[in-house]
Amino acid sequence: TNTRKIVASVRCLKDTVITLASGGAGSGASGRNETILFLEMLRGLLRDILITQEAPGKIELWHTDIRAALAAMAERWGSAGLIRALERVGEAMRDVDGGNTNPSLTLETLVYSLRETVPAGV
Repeated sequence: TNTRKIVASVRCLKDTVITLASGGAGSGASGRNETILFLEMLRGLLRDILITQEAPGKIELWHTDIRAALAAMAERWGSAGLIRALERVGEAMRDVDGGNTNPSLTLETLVYSLRETVPAGV
């Protein structure tokens, strides 16, 4: 059951990134707003994964319905990788919010750079 939730969460995240990168994240104001909203949701998920890793039960999760899936992701990712991922999402948010970058390209770059935050072989 946990594996199914993890797979579903990852597929949903992947589908959202593909949708935004393939035209949903246009250069207009609505495209930027959609991209920033997505990045805020991603940051919230990463936050919960990090809390599950570092302070389980001490800080309330935002996504309590997928607690087991978050714990499984935390084991795979590791604290250092999660912190790097959060930093990269923050950088992407600043870039998109600044208005001088293409939201689609920013998302593509982010997805590529996030892969590097997960330890090799995991």
